[in-house]
Amino acid sequence: LRFPAYQRTEFELFSERLLMKPSWFTETLHPIFINPGPRSDKNHGGLPGYYDEGFLYLQNAIERSIILSLLNETQAKEFEGYNSQMQRFPYPAHTKDQFTTGLQVWFCYFLSFAFLYPAMSITKMIVHEKECRLK
Repeated sequence: LRFPAYQRTEFELFSERLLMKPSWFTETLHPIFINPGPRSDKNHGGLPGYYDEGFLYLQNAIERSIILSLLNETQAKEFEGYNSQMQRFPYPAHTKDQFTTGLQVWFCYFLSFAFLYPAMSITKMIVHEKECRLK
């Protein structure tokens, strides 16, 4: 069984907005953009879509088959009565602070422009001095 490299579910808007195909993000240890609070408002996860793509179902089936192969007959009969449920990881109360998110995005641009303007001014003054032969 092989999952496709690109997902087939509801993440088309995500890919159109960021001009990238929605992938499983296996090459990253942390999310691309770190936001305070839960990663998704949905109870079944969200990006990268382990529930929607069927990965969790496959993981559950493999785990159950391994567990059943390791148990004896009486334990296996007891184990058949158990069901697996997906539950969201508990997260403490938080507030959505758009200022922090905006600061995280725009602060690097602000610093770049803050250093760019003096560099351009100094370059302009040096060129002016050279043209007028002041030094």
